[in-house]
Amino acid sequence: MTEGPSWLRFWSGTRIAKINFTLILLLAIVGLQPVFLLGETKLAPGTSSEGGGDALRQILYVAFFASVLLNSFARQGAHCMQQVPIGVAIVLVWCAVSIIWAIEPDIALRRVVFTAVVTLSLLLTVRALPYDDVVGILSTVFAAVVVADWLVVGVFPDAVHQSGNLVQDPNLAGSWRGIHDNKNEAGAVCAIACLFFLHLTVKYRSFISGPALIVLSLVFLYMTSSKTSFGFLFLAALIGLMSNLCLSRPVLRAVFLVGLVLVPLSAVALDRIPNDLIQSVFDDPAGLTGRVQIWPVVINYLRDHPWLGAGYGSFWSIGSGSPILDYTSSWVTTINHAHNGYLNLALQIGVPGAIVAILALVVLPLHSLFSRSFAPDASRWLICAVLSFCWLRDLLESSLLNRDNSAWVVMVIMYALLAGAVDRAPAAAAENLIDEPEDKGLRPDLATGR
Repeated sequence: MTEGPSWLRFWSGTRIAKINFTLILLLAIVGLQPVFLLGETKLAPGTSSEGGGDALRQILYVAFFASVLLNSFARQGAHCMQQVPIGVAIVLVWCAVSIIWAIEPDIALRRVVFTAVVTLSLLLTVRALPYDDVVGILSTVFAAVVVADWLVVGVFPDAVHQSGNLVQDPNLAGSWRGIHDNKNEAGAVCAIACLFFLHLTVKYRSFISGPALIVLSLVFLYMTSSKTSFGFLFLAALIGLMSNLCLSRPVLRAVFLVGLVLVPLSAVALDRIPNDLIQSVFDDPAGLTGRVQIWPVVINYLRDHPWLGAGYGSFWSIGSGSPILDYTSSWVTTINHAHNGYLNLALQIGVPGAIVAILALVVLPLHSLFSRSFAPDASRWLICAVLSFCWLRDLLESSLLNRDNSAWVVMVIMYALLAGAVDRAPAAAAENLIDEPEDKGLRPDLATGR
């Protein structure tokens, strides 16, 4: 859009979109109340500060959203909202509708609006920028964050989990978290950063700074003791590789995707396998870092409320009305998510809503990654590896539709990049390049997907 007042033309520039994107990333990943400076916050059971929310943080996100809308409207007019993937839009609408039956409608409304503001801001901003600009900004932010993580660990005691914490598991003592709230968030950021650094190392043949950043992120990830992120990092990289290898091999693709479905189902059935080692993990109250105490409680609630759930954002941390208080009086009442993103969704929007969300946010993107043509500049490996890491991590953590959680923020960015890569894909030419690489003397680059 070139017509209009000068201030509107100014606001339509790419520079504004880059600033919006960078500031939203920093706000989500770093936040406004760094624990390494302020120390721990002691909270009573079931009364997380998330119920009331952080007013300044919300104001900033609303301001960024207004800036993003203005930038998108100035560039594309009313058609800018068409950049939102239909699957994401459907899930957001479902969450909004759940306010009708939410236990605490006012809290549910705030949380739905917060999630929608963050998600739409990212989708519109990413779709307004060239692919290389988005990956470049992400990589720069991740590099800065990883370096900052290392710097604060050497200076601030609270950059490492301390013993004697009344809120968190005392076994966390000694785990590094850097500038993040906890070691699990630090682990996720370092793992995702490692995937970006690996991609850029291969794409640009950067064999000095690239490997150095990979080592920094891997070592910090190890020091967080975040076994979930460390293990899933390598599996996600493999899935990304398979998305390239399976593209022109339908049989291999079918076998691999069926395997991806069967492995999680097998994991669910592990507690029925007569293996003493496996059985001891599920019988141990501290097994899987206490998750075996969380999951039975939330499953009991789902048995009683399978269709609608508690309403978006209305199960955890809503004060004395929090449903978790009716199902247990243990330490589980002090947490604010189910340590499983898929269970966490079902708790809030019911089993049908969770199924719709999984179809829209996992199944359909996975289908696109393994079967659709991409724009030449887009990396199939990177998008698939990062999304796969987040999907796998949500088997033991909760990021899906979790407001401005750093993993959810990255997922939204990947959804936008995926939609853009598919929309810009050449039709017949791309298929020929993929189907006949040997005849052309070309082979797809594992990092770029070309």
